[in-house]
Amino acid sequence: MRILLAIILFCSPSFGATYYVRTDGNNPNTGLTDSSGGAWLTIQKAANVMAAGDTTIVGNGTFPEIVITKTNGASGSPVTFRGSGATKIYSFGLDHVFNYVDNFQIITGGVIYAGLRFTGSNTRMTRCYIDNLSSIPIRMTDSAGTTPA
Repeated sequence: MRILLAIILFCSPSFGATYYVRTDGNNPNTGLTDSSGGAWLTIQKAANVMAAGDTTIVGNGTFPEIVITKTNGASGSPVTFRGSGATKIYSFGLDHVFNYVDNFQIITGGVIYAGLRFTGSNTRMTRCYIDNLSSIPIRMTDSAGTTPA
């Protein structure tokens, strides 16, 4: 019986956490429920906490942030940021491997750097729109931060 239990524990797939960010959230919250009393206020708070396999669902609204990823995902366990509707943000810096961004509108908001920066490999951007950016809206760099020729 003990051997079977050990096999089940070690072979069970692991699932990441799901976090929530809302314009009426608060960063001291747990981030684990989609309510004003449970969700975080900033996407960067989520980026600071997330681990491989985690997903953050970001509610409708404008998030005046330049978000920089803090951790790598893994094949089959990416770090995923998902907008849940009309979700706007200034910028994402995807500096780690297997970081995914889905369903965001990237807006300028009057900041100098706005758009998407891809430094990590195996990054993915889906269903994202980039609006009214006068500078380079998408920048791909190597691990040293230089743009390849």
